[in-house]
Amino acid sequence: MKLIHCLRNYFPDKTGGTEIYVHGLCKALAAFGVSAVIVKPNFSGTATSYVFDGILVKEYNETAFPSAALQLGVEPPEGLQAFKNILLGEQPDAVHFHETAGSTGITIYHLNAAKALGFTVFSSFHLAGNICMRNTFLYKGNYACDGIIKINKCAACMLHYRGAKGVLPNVIAAVSPFINKKIAVRGVRRLFNYPLYIQKHLFDLQTVNNLSTTMFVLSNWYRNLLITNGMDAQKIIVLPPAADIQPFYDNERPPLQYGKPILFIYAGRIAEIKGLEVAIDALVALQSSNWELHIYGDVYDQAYHTRCLGKTNNHQNIHWKAAVPHELLLTKLPQYDALLFPSLVQETMGLIVLEALAAGIAVIGSDIWSVQEFTNDGRDGLLFEPGNTKALTTLLANIIERPSLLETTLQHNATAGGMELV
Repeated sequence: MKLIHCLRNYFPDKTGGTEIYVHGLCKALAAFGVSAVIVKPNFSGTATSYVFDGILVKEYNETAFPSAALQLGVEPPEGLQAFKNILLGEQPDAVHFHETAGSTGITIYHLNAAKALGFTVFSSFHLAGNICMRNTFLYKGNYACDGIIKINKCAACMLHYRGAKGVLPNVIAAVSPFINKKIAVRGVRRLFNYPLYIQKHLFDLQTVNNLSTTMFVLSNWYRNLLITNGMDAQKIIVLPPAADIQPFYDNERPPLQYGKPILFIYAGRIAEIKGLEVAIDALVALQSSNWELHIYGDVYDQAYHTRCLGKTNNHQNIHWKAAVPHELLLTKLPQYDALLFPSLVQETMGLIVLEALAAGIAVIGSDIWSVQEFTNDGRDGLLFEPGNTKALTTLLANIIERPSLLETTLQHNATAGGMELV
């Protein structure tokens, strides 16, 4: 059996949660005789085929300079025919889409094309953006949203994101249907596109539902939210990540040594939504210096990185380790006492949380849906209100004063044998 997996990026060019998930899935399925081909766009005009870790990757050329209509998703990507040619040449048993968003990556046009060519279609939802166009589940960036797509509500939220203030987002969202009957590509009328964007977003989500034989999600909360938004519950399967990591047990881990620094690790993108600055502010506010923080991650936002770096320059117990290959990071996790996961937004799953639990270390994380699903506050995790620096400072101070709080979570993980990812 042959599966084609379609996504915008892949190794070695980009290492993120989606790429790690897909790579692990390909490796796991190979054990059952399922071969994999990765299909992805190339934006430099030098599309090629290559093999990464035994997996064939085929690229097709796509424009790096999309037109306004292409950016708005109202015309097909230029590389669509080249994409179809790869499918026809490979003749897979099924085509698995790991994204259907964006204008020049893998889009709804690609999914439609695969179905029209007669291939079985699978879809996976890796990102909050498949439901929430703002990609955060935070209404106007301020408070948790219920995740239900509603035209005016979501349009007002996106207008706020684009800079409209006060009551203006709600006013524009309300009057827009009387001004624009179709998405405007140019001019001032584009300001009134947002209700139409939301309508198209919901229509595309329904198209994924209609054309997919099976849809995979990474967590139960995401499955429930898709169903709430009208997706077919019978098609949706929760598929946890496949990762080559062995659980650690109590007799394999040296006990916490009182008086020695508690070792925290942050591993993830250096970007504002990941909340690293919250963790830094909370740690430097501590009266005690009996701790160390090691930071691993790729810089996605240079200005944010510079700001975080400036806050750590005078703190010798904060160490910037940059990014390391994923397989190396997995070997480093058991060296730490706890993972800091201070995300400001709802994460679809939070792969690093699962990997930390599998490695037998505690998770100190934001109290968001994905962390709630995979941890139990006070047992294998300690949770705090997202973005609440003061709450995190209090929690960390309690841990440093009473490391037994951390030992309880470590013992729970050890008793459970860690978390196996399959």
